[in-house]
Amino acid sequence: MRLVWPTVVLAAATLALVPVTTEAGEWLEHRLPRTPLTRAHAELGDGLVPWVAGPAVVAVVVAVRTSWRSGPGVASPRRTAAGPRRSRPGRRPAGPS
Repeated sequence: MRLVWPTVVLAAATLALVPVTTEAGEWLEHRLPRTPLTRAHAELGDGLVPWVAGPAVVAVVVAVRTSWRSGPGVASPRRTAAGPRRSRPGRRPAGPS
């Protein structure tokens, strides 16, 4: 649960950077000789947005469902666990004296 929101941030940043990288690829494409490899590379870049948008949407849905499930007043189990009880107050531990 600790990695839900960082995953959303990473997915959103990746989605935001796709147009930047596509533009950089087009800039490079205009400066290189036209070959089947550069043409195929440019076509792959043009179809990249849906492949990045899908996981970004899934990350947001998982984050929202996780936050709704835990609720605003519910602390995580890690913070509320008291751990094993050592001994009762006022009692001495059992064992040789």
